[in-house]
Amino acid sequence: MTGRTVVLTPADVAAFAAASGDVNPLHVDEDFARRSTFGRTIAHGALVALTALSSVPPHRLTRLSRLRADFMAPVHPAEPYHVTVDGGAEDGDVVLRIECRGELAARIDLALTAPQRLVLRLPAERSVPQPERTPLAWTLDTLRPLPSWRVPYDVDLPRLRDVVTALSAAHVPDPIVLWLARAGWVTGMHVPGRDGLLAGITLTPAQGHVSRRDTEITVHGVDPRTGTVRAGARFHGPEGAATVDLRSFLRHRVTPPSRKSLQAHLPASNRLAGRHVLVAGGSRGLGAALTGALASQGATVWSLYARSDDRMREVQAEFGAERVRPVRCDITDTDEIAAVAGYLDRQGVVLDGVALTAAPPLRPMPLHPQAVASAVEYVGRSLMLILQPLSGLLPSHLPPGSWAVFVSSSVMRDPPARWGHYVASKAALEAYARHCQHHLGLRTLVLRAPKMHTDLVNDPTGRLGAVPIERVAAACTQWVIDGSPAQGHMMRFVEGFPHIEDLEGVV
Repeated sequence: MTGRTVVLTPADVAAFAAASGDVNPLHVDEDFARRSTFGRTIAHGALVALTALSSVPPHRLTRLSRLRADFMAPVHPAEPYHVTVDGGAEDGDVVLRIECRGELAARIDLALTAPQRLVLRLPAERSVPQPERTPLAWTLDTLRPLPSWRVPYDVDLPRLRDVVTALSAAHVPDPIVLWLARAGWVTGMHVPGRDGLLAGITLTPAQGHVSRRDTEITVHGVDPRTGTVRAGARFHGPEGAATVDLRSFLRHRVTPPSRKSLQAHLPASNRLAGRHVLVAGGSRGLGAALTGALASQGATVWSLYARSDDRMREVQAEFGAERVRPVRCDITDTDEIAAVAGYLDRQGVVLDGVALTAAPPLRPMPLHPQAVASAVEYVGRSLMLILQPLSGLLPSHLPPGSWAVFVSSSVMRDPPARWGHYVASKAALEAYARHCQHHLGLRTLVLRAPKMHTDLVNDPTGRLGAVPIERVAAACTQWVIDGSPAQGHMMRFVEGFPHIEDLEGVV
């Protein structure tokens, strides 16, 4: 067994997207990817497979009779991955494993028994510029098994060659490069399209050659419970023909909070009229729901956000510009928080409370030597997202007697495997909540939030058992309205509904 370490750069991903035509935003749009369960862009599955194939000698790849790739975890640009090759006998099958921090991200099985060899290089063709395309945006309600349809087989082979050459995979036969690139393009741009996630590819070269140049796509099945999509494609071109089976997931759409969805849990009122509240991380998820819930009770909400302008505009339009005051700000930056404090000064605003909802993108992380630095970085950034706004607003803008909501997690009672960094960050957050209660005179609420249906859990099984964010936001807002004495509280959700306890009585 042999192995090597590889790193895919953001430039590699961008170049592959341009050459293959797979410009799905999960690969090329940082803001879109931040709203996904992965928290940032991921590399194309086809690019990962081609990178791994660089470890297989060319004389073996020309005998390919079947390739099966299974993707278990995302491969992120700029992170080191270890590729191991179990080659078996010289003429036998090959197994490739791609690992990060000791965990398997992908496995590729190669059957190398074809009697007819693949051509190593195809004649160079004039570059075919990829037209700007927007991926299809299917939903589980609209995507069903469909009759086959054909799409043009436009490909920029010279640019694809440049990409694989940069990855030390120049020896991979052109047909394999084309077929894998096209398989990713079918998934990312056609089925399931924009909100899809590739789980596996099974590629089988066909015998003979054809004069046609197109791709024939078929949707075989869709499971609305899990979002599983089974599709197939047949490729025709000068390199020959091949069939591919594609296994993907179509993520459920997450509906943003609205006046109507909130009123099901908290009727609108003016019980917080004249109050000023700051929400850190108010453009998405629970932060957006809290912004809406507090505004629906008459509060003026100063909603801090980092970059999601479109989401913030939607929240403001839904809940009213007179109630929602967006402030674009990096809340980990001391100078930017000072600028926010100065802005509140000029407006003559003293805050009644603050909700600290911002958190870094979450991904599982094992206790592994290669993951230590990332775990420490995660815990540190989590604390920065609460300590910088608190320290910048205390005490002049957040005087004793005002309130603060700290968003923890229900996993504190039963920590899952590979989430030690997340649990450590929430334990530190809860400790600071107690500190603010005892030493700064704040009325504090530690919200051990349940799993909520947000973009962060929008994967095939993540939404199962998730509580609506509106229910959680309504419960927090009701706590603010009740105005209980200046002490610490813990809000837990039992069977999806809130239960409030004395913070000091919670272990």
